[in-house]
Amino acid sequence: MAGNELVEEELVRRFTIIYRLGTYGGRCHASKLRTNIPHLLKTLNNLKQIGILDVMKVGRNYIVVMTGKGWEVYNFIVAAIKVAKGERIEKEVKKREREIITKAVEVAEAELAVPEFVTGNPWISVLVRRGREW
Repeated sequence: MAGNELVEEELVRRFTIIYRLGTYGGRCHASKLRTNIPHLLKTLNNLKQIGILDVMKVGRNYIVVMTGKGWEVYNFIVAAIKVAKGERIEKEVKKREREIITKAVEVAEAELAVPEFVTGNPWISVLVRRGREW
């Protein structure tokens, strides 16, 4: 049981650091991440080893910078927070909108005798979307 608690605590520390770093734009002094996080440098080094972030020592300060892999993890954390709050994830909403627009274009092309230059034209979906917005 104690081993699992240790793993859970370390994961919470890592997620907290990644989330805070993301909210600071992906780059900040390590001191900004310090709030209520024990063993900060150890956790930062662990995250650096797995490629989530980079830690640079500048004088007496540590600068923490998010990597591409870190941004992916940050986006998952933000999505999980939104789901926990009962919010919709924009990625899913956009995917559904694209599916609806694509289906509407296919139906319109099938029902109407349209010229060949309109069939498969990507601008048609833009015009359909604009028509719904107005």
